[in-house]
Amino acid sequence: MGKKERVGPETRRVPHAVDTPSTVPRPTIGGSIRACYIQELAVLSDRLSELVQHSFLSCRAEREHNLKEQKLVPPAHGRSASAPALDVPTP
Repeated sequence: MGKKERVGPETRRVPHAVDTPSTVPRPTIGGSIRACYIQELAVLSDRLSELVQHSFLSCRAEREHNLKEQKLVPPAHGRSASAPALDVPTP
């Protein structure tokens, strides 16, 4: 078995020639935590992309629905269907 070596805040085993070849690095505790954070960020990034796409599609569908409703409502006298009605008191 290899001896323990103190490296920063984490402790890792120094590989012994019998255990593993010296070219194979052993993951440290910090490396494992870092990998977990990277994996979690990837999952959150994918989820955020899904939410943004869903929101975009929902907004587009609502906008198309509103445009269809506007076309169904006949325009008021003297205004086009796209012009908003202004409630301005006349003197």
